[in-house]
Amino acid sequence: MRDGIVAMLNAQADMHVVGTKGSGDNILLKASQTKPQVTLVGADLKNIKGSSAIELIRKKCLKFI
Repeated sequence: MRDGIVAMLNAQADMHVVGTKGSGDNILLKASQTKPQVTLVGADLKNIKGSSAIELIRKKCLKFI
């Protein structure tokens, strides 16, 4: 399923997938390195709940105007 979503997003002229993760390992590191405008996170990753991962990304990686 992940490969299909990546292919659909990369087919868009104004979108580019910068990374994929199958678990919560290093998700915060990847987000801080790539500064994504959109993040898709599964509900249950191997090491962390998706909602917890999103909250960490919001707190640590995003700057709001």
